[in-house]
Amino acid sequence: DLHSFPTRRSSDLHIGITEDELELHSVKAGYTQDWGRIEAIATYYKRQSDFRHPADAAGEVLSRGTRPADSTGRSVLHTTEDREVTSQELRFTSSWQSPFEVVVGGYRQSTDVYGRTTFNQTNPITGTILADSEIFLDRDGTSTLDELAFYGELTWNITDRLSATAGARYFEFEYDQQATSLAGLFGAPAGGPGPLLKFEESGTIYKGALNYTLSDDSMVYASVSEGFRPGGAQDPVRFGGLITVPAGYESDSVVNYEVGFKNSWLANRLVTRAALFNIDWTNMQTERAIVDAGTGLRTIYIGNAGKALVRGVELEVLAQPTNELSMNVSMSYLTDAQLEESFPVATDGLKGDWMPFVPEFTASAQIGYETPLPLPSAPTGSVRLEYTYTGETREMFRPTQLFYREINSYSIVNLRFGLRTGDWDGSLSVENLLDEDETIAYTVDFAGPRPAGGNIPDSLYRPWPRSVVLSLRRSF
Repeated sequence: DLHSFPTRRSSDLHIGITEDELELHSVKAGYTQDWGRIEAIATYYKRQSDFRHPADAAGEVLSRGTRPADSTGRSVLHTTEDREVTSQELRFTSSWQSPFEVVVGGYRQSTDVYGRTTFNQTNPITGTILADSEIFLDRDGTSTLDELAFYGELTWNITDRLSATAGARYFEFEYDQQATSLAGLFGAPAGGPGPLLKFEESGTIYKGALNYTLSDDSMVYASVSEGFRPGGAQDPVRFGGLITVPAGYESDSVVNYEVGFKNSWLANRLVTRAALFNIDWTNMQTERAIVDAGTGLRTIYIGNAGKALVRGVELEVLAQPTNELSMNVSMSYLTDAQLEESFPVATDGLKGDWMPFVPEFTASAQIGYETPLPLPSAPTGSVRLEYTYTGETREMFRPTQLFYREINSYSIVNLRFGLRTGDWDGSLSVENLLDEDETIAYTVDFAGPRPAGGNIPDSLYRPWPRSVVLSLRRSF
């Protein structure tokens, strides 16, 4: 019976394991003169991840019942990824005696990724992979992304109170991806290397702003800026060829219009910021779903669809009543976050539908206290309490969609104690202090009747359970 997941045996491979190794290096050099500053930055980032989780139900469904979930379908999905990112940036910022200020620079980034997914049969009793365990599926893939950008910004201080800023950024990028079938689904012949998928694009985006200083403690502004997300390629072969999706997707773009103000009182001990914004989103990248009629399997891919409109208000208040005590509160409220055009397939989304994973209201608050302690070497002690609230949202555009789910609001509270002395910085944190366990996302992989006559239950995400984290850092 597949109305619930089979009992997980005592096996490290089979209870779900996530391992992450992260390496980050950065070098920064600068040269300053009366006329400005030249700055160069280079970074190197490497991440190796290893993720294993039970896949018994998938074994039964993909095999159409020939490998039951509680015996020969017992399996584990093992995914590894190696990612390397290098970037370089050169920037000049002027400081000459002139009503004009200039920022110009160039940026380059290269990303290389290798990933492999293996779907292995495990021993029905111990849950371990044996030498003669069947390999249900084995695929790997490589991708490279090269980005290049040049940017410039000019600010004209028209008067002591009024300034205007205009900027532009030219970009170009190239993306390559290739997947290789190392073992076909349930003994099918390996397909070998797939097609080399390529995507490239270039363009220019712009920004402009006006700032007016009302007083030494108050200013208002209006701005318009463009942004984009690059398109890309994606592996079109899913579940060993049971489902095929589009091989790529296009970039999308936004134009953000914003007006706001900033005020400070009591010698900057109380600061308020507020803004109204309107975002026009074109050729929007969205998650789409395809369901295989034979198995009920669903796969997610990225596609483009229509336009969307997002409108709302943001508010932030920062306060420092004493040198030791600090507080801040922020919130965001959306009046609109909806489609402006219906999707090509009407059942996927209609004009006026609210956007998935976009809550109408979010808020956060923090309060912290920091002071020297009467101890040898006079270390600084601190305590900080953080609260975040995320309002109700949904997973899909249309309530009539098969995988439509509503997600309730939830709150997270974190508490941190810190101690700092000289080059050393230590902390003890309690994350998710109240152990909030509200569902924050569903990852539904299956739906409908299964070959074994049951249904695969929903898979879902909840916040990380209450955790105690101890960290120690040294600067040098």
